[in-house]
Amino acid sequence: MDFITELNKQNAYGERVGRVQLAVRENYKAMSAKDIYNKACEINSYTRPTLSCVIPLHYALIELINIIYKLRDVADTALDYCLLMCDMDIALYDDVQKATIKESHSSFVFAGSLSRKIIILEKHGEYQEAIRLCDLAISKGYKNAANDENSNSFVKQKNRIMNKLAKTPAKDTISKPKQ
Repeated sequence: MDFITELNKQNAYGERVGRVQLAVRENYKAMSAKDIYNKACEINSYTRPTLSCVIPLHYALIELINIIYKLRDVADTALDYCLLMCDMDIALYDDVQKATIKESHSSFVFAGSLSRKIIILEKHGEYQEAIRLCDLAISKGYKNAANDENSNSFVKQKNRIMNKLAKTPAKDTISKPKQ
């Protein structure tokens, strides 16, 4: 089963998403991070124009991001590809929201890739950028999970990062020579 084919099947919203997620898990878990990223770029390039494909593409990208993220300890470039895939999915959010409203009359956008990117940035000490992305998620009303009312988890992520930032000593931008 190839998830590219699944993107174009006309099934109920939930069934289509589930089929795509299953196909991704079955077919792409053994690939390298680079191969997964290249395949995602190929798929994104020819499915993006059709709004009916954007929801399955979104969920397929989230599954691929999760697979690549799991490779972070065994592949040096996995996190770099993971961040690129997150950006690819985040670029779809406006279209995902439009398609979701059209298909299910809900404006819910599962922002798993944005949350993943925030986590990666936080772990690398890029607190300001992580906070900026939390603010973006909160302002757009994105959700980190289906049961996340009012984007509460992004508020919690932001508060956790702000606490870390407050505990981080400020770096001197100009080093003074010893006298």
